Amino acid sequence: MTDLELSLIAIGGTIVVGVFIYNKWQEYRAKKSVERAFSSDHDDVLMEQRPDPGRIPDGESGVRQEPSFGDETPMEPMYAEGQEFVGEAEQQSLEQAAAERQDAPVQPPLPVDEMVDCLIPVGLAGKVRGERVLQAAQSLRHVGNKPVHVVGLREDDIWETIQSGNTYVALNVGIQLANRNSMLNEIEFSELVGHLRQFGDQIDAEAEVPDMTSVMKRARGLHQLINQFDAKLSVNIQSNGAPWAINTLLAALERQGFDLRPDGRLVMPDGDGGTLFSLSTNETLASETSSRLT
Repeated sequence: MTDLELSLIAIGGTIVVGVFIYNKWQEYRAKKSVERAFSSDHDDVLMEQRPDPGRIPDGESGVRQEPSFGDETPMEPMYAEGQEFVGEAEQQSLEQAAAERQDAPVQPPLPVDEMVDCLIPVGLAGKVRGERVLQAAQSLRHVGNKPVHVVGLREDDIWETIQSGNTYVALNVGIQLANRNSMLNEIEFSELVGHLRQFGDQIDAEAEVPDMTSVMKRARGLHQLINQFDAKLSVNIQSNGAPWAINTLLAALERQGFDLRPDGRLVMPDGDGGTLFSLSTNETLASETSSRLT
């Protein structure tokens, strides 16, 4: 065996002995640490005799005393409210506020929205009955293909669609600024202003008409937004047999409520001057049959 081999064996043995000694030292330290942790001279709270909590020591009254600093005024009872604590007065205030919220009248949904409608306030000379407003608003159903709605403020500060039997202290007229087909234009807005004057004359009121330029700017912006994000879905209906006769088909569709437009399209109205959807026969009016509807 060469000197190199003997040297390597000696080095290896030294390393093994060193690791063994290091492990023994670590065990010794761990043992001492555990002994120090559990060698405390504190009394064992589980083993010692404790006084009976139900017995009142001699010379003491039966009244429970809360800890305090000096001659403090006793604190009022505390009640948990979420993650915070509130006093009895605050708790009563919170309960009263919650009861008032429950008793408050609920605002019904309105057919107008300032995001998509031009809202025009109508100043009243006095209170007005709903029947009178409905009668005067007959000419305010639509302007062009834009729906118009009238909402009123009741005496209990609730806005609602005009109802017979109710009294209103203020009115708002809203016209839709844009739809899929077009935006509100100057001609339609001028027509609306004319109708509002007639409406005001009948109920002794005056509309606060906004500036036309600003209204047209809003209408243009909304229409651009609609064109950018709007999507249309087409559904094709194919005949399983012989093609349908156009005359028979048109008569059946009109009985279902479709309106035939001059361009040959059939549309289903939504009842407010708008269109739910349109239908095409994919043929001209001169055609006799069609095998597919869209």
